[in-house]
Amino acid sequence: MFLADIGQIRAPLITSATHSSVKLIFEPAPDKSRKIEYRMTYGKVGENASRTMKANISSQTVAGLDADTVYEFRVAAKYEGGKWGLDSDPARARTKESADG
Repeated sequence: MFLADIGQIRAPLITSATHSSVKLIFEPAPDKSRKIEYRMTYGKVGENASRTMKANISSQTVAGLDADTVYEFRVAAKYEGGKWGLDSDPARARTKESADG
């Protein structure tokens, strides 16, 4: 099986942002019958460092982010046999300036 056979998830959609977290939703993988887990990769725009975390089925809240910072988020699905599909296109979000903002 090739990565192209597995399919790519669409970019996640940002539903809300606070000074320290971003909530995103995403559509399930194209072939749900073979999907076994999701991962979300995210990082500050303009930096090479990124973090990866296990993601829920179709939504995820990423916490512990820096205030007033732009982040980029991507989602991928893992299928039977341990193969990861392609990362989604990125979604960008800016956290708020402060807890009040």
